[in-house]
Amino acid sequence: MRYLIVGSVALLIWACTPTVNLEQERKDVEKVIDQYDQAMKTEDLKLLSSIFAHDPHIVFFGTDETERWVGFDTFKKAAKEQFDVFDTREFVVRNKVIGVHPSGEVAWFSKVMDWKIKVKDKEYEAYDLRYTGVLEKRHGKWVFVQIHVSAPLEGQLVEY
Repeated sequence: MRYLIVGSVALLIWACTPTVNLEQERKDVEKVIDQYDQAMKTEDLKLLSSIFAHDPHIVFFGTDETERWVGFDTFKKAAKEQFDVFDTREFVVRNKVIGVHPSGEVAWFSKVMDWKIKVKDKEYEAYDLRYTGVLEKRHGKWVFVQIHVSAPLEGQLVEY
């Protein structure tokens, strides 16, 4: 009898556990990643603010040696400073990969981008920038909690 009760409770818990549509979650995550690209291209701080966790411990790494921002407010300030001087001409995204944890609460991505920007009448091009990041689903909405952007090193740092 005891096994029947334990088995019934376990079955009831399993049956009441909501199933996660991982493909839909992946599409929702991709929309947020695309919103990030749009916010950066159009210099939209309001949109950028809406897709980031406003936590003091989120981390954003940029391509430059000094570009490590901890906390949303720090990152937002840096983004505004860049928006004030950058004029984004175009960028191309490729090789996007998105993963979603079976819980439907955490996701990660990687992509490769080429940027063309203008700063004070000087054109810059950056190819094969590597973006990775982590998003969490909070209150039914996907938000960034970490982004890392790096520029590839030509050749190898250490041969192996």
